[in-house]
Parts: sequence; structure tokens; C-alpha cells
Amino acid sequence: MPERDFLDKVISKRAARYPEFPRLLDAARRRRELLRALAGQREEQKRSQTAIAAAMETSQSFVARLESTAADAKVSTVDRYAESLGFIVQYHLIPTAEADSAPPVVVHASQSACRDSSPPSGRWLIQGLVLGATSLRRHFLR
Repeated sequence: MPERDFLDKVISKRAARYPEFPRLLDAARRRRELLRALAGQREEQKRSQTAIAAAMETSQSFVARLESTAADAKVSTVDRYAESLGFIVQYHLIPTAEADSAPPVVVHASQSACRDSSPPSGRWLIQGLVLGATSLRRHFLR
């Protein structure tokens, strides 16, 4: 068994104090996977953070933070990001018992959009499990 590092110890300690902590940690992981998928789509479309920021009417540094460190981004922000890439975000409720077997992010692209590397003219769909968005920092990392 690998040696436990500092993060493993922090997680264990928080889970002992707050039994719901592992569930919230998993929700945060799913949100990060959705944001990573959006960042991947941006790169695949060969669009800069600056171009996306202009489409979102925000700053490049905001997009950079969103892609790298946004622990609890607003749903409206994720929607704006997806729309700037030609996507919509669709949410699905999955029974807790089935959550481990369900993929956290599914990206659907039309065949015509896949053949073209420019930003899509149609709408794409990103399904994300972004439910239970409680801020880990605010509630548990005091």
C-alpha cells in the first residue's frame, strides 16, 4: 500500500469530523472534470483564453482561474463558458447507488462539428454532474 501523503491525512481527518466530507469531495471532483472537459474543448478548437474571455465578457485571468482552480464555479458561469464554445450544459440526476458507474462528463459533438476545427456553428451538448455544489473551502477547510 502506498504511503499516505499530507492530502490523504487531511482528507481522513476532515472525513472523521464531517461524515459528509467524502461526498462533497466527490462532487468537487466531478465539477473539476466538467471544467477540464471545457478547457479541453477550448484547446481542441484552438481558441485562446483571451478569445473565450471576450465571448464571456470577462477577463483572461478569470478564464485561467476557472480552468485551473475554480473549486465551486457558479452554474451560470459554467453555462456561459460552454456557450462561448458552442455548447450547452445539461444536468442529469443519477441515483447515488449508480454514481460510481456513471461517467462524470459526457461530450456530444455533431459529426459536422467534429470534422471542422473552427468554433462550431451548431450547438454541442456537455452533460455534467454538477450537483451538490457546496463550497468545500467555506464549510470544511477552516
